[in-house]
Amino acid sequence: LKSIPQQIFGSLDDWIEFMSEVLFELARVIKSGGRAVLDLREVKLNGGIVCLDEVLYKMVEENFSRYWEPEGSLLQQQQ
Repeated sequence: LKSIPQQIFGSLDDWIEFMSEVLFELARVIKSGGRAVLDLREVKLNGGIVCLDEVLYKMVEENFSRYWEPEGSLLQQQQ
């Protein structure tokens, strides 16, 4: 599993703030009914594992349901 690079995101809250901006911008530029695909990973953070797809789903449900509706999640087997 990869760690969130500290030089890019100092914390999960920084990542959430960044992704909020991304989701708003995608909602602006993708035509109505369009789709976006995001490649999200599990990351190590503060000694634990964070599933970024679960964090994003929660963000969409709580703040972006006006713009987005998650359709599903594909999981890749770790080798």
